[in-house]
Amino acid sequence: MLTIRIHGHGAILVGPEHGGPDRTISLNHRAATARWAAETLAAQGAALTEAGRLRLPLLLLYAGDDPIADPRGAEDLFAAAASPDKTACRYDGYFHEIFNEVGRERVFADLAAWVDARR
Repeated sequence: MLTIRIHGHGAILVGPEHGGPDRTISLNHRAATARWAAETLAAQGAALTEAGRLRLPLLLLYAGDDPIADPRGAEDLFAAAASPDKTACRYDGYFHEIFNEVGRERVFADLAAWVDARR
């Protein structure tokens, strides 16, 4: 069995046969393939098309100043979602990785409060 331990922006793969770190891999990538882009766009389109079927509680956390993912996409998905229990939290001044930003404590607090309210 292989265990992945997240550390910063990388991960350490640990195998029991080694008794310790096996190798480190990066979780950040600086380039995307054309296939990745095509598949991502298709998945986003499908999610938006099917959002009207969503009936479960929905929490949407997103960065307001994301240079990679346009915040309007999150807002469109939220508007289209049919869930009667839906919450959107936009973090203006945050960029792409809201759980790794300076001020991420606010994001984690919002997540915890949302989950606690539904226990």
